Amino acid sequence: MPCRCSELRGKLATWLDVTRRISLAPDLQKSFRQLYFSHLAGCAIWECNECTLHWGSIQLSPEYHGMGPYCFFSIDSDSGVEEIRSECQRLQRMKSEQEDKVFLESLGEEVGPNTCSAPNCNRLSIRHSVKCREHHFLMIRGYLPGSRYGE
Repeated sequence: MPCRCSELRGKLATWLDVTRRISLAPDLQKSFRQLYFSHLAGCAIWECNECTLHWGSIQLSPEYHGMGPYCFFSIDSDSGVEEIRSECQRLQRMKSEQEDKVFLESLGEEVGPNTCSAPNCNRLSIRHSVKCREHHFLMIRGYLPGSRYGE
């Protein structure tokens, strides 16, 4: 079976791109060999056995304790570890932002009838809470929605 490297060389721009790439990881990994792995950076460098193109990878699922699926991303053969680490951090940020979005949506609408218990907040509380969506998110996550990375 020919490798799929040429069709997958594009940058992972959205979370949907990332989840699609993760779903392809088991098949991709069969044709790759690992050249380098960094426990500190949480990333690895791979080479395709057929075309010799280089790939970076990160495991975005810590709940698997190092055994989860890889997310492979294209790198230049002369990419340094810092460039690969930067891409790993970008993908991790995408995952965190997606998780925050899903959590915020799961909180539901601000329906009241009471107002939020946070000082100076006049918004209605969400169901089963004394806080509005934003302040409930802050209470659970420790930061406001969209502010985790200084936005």
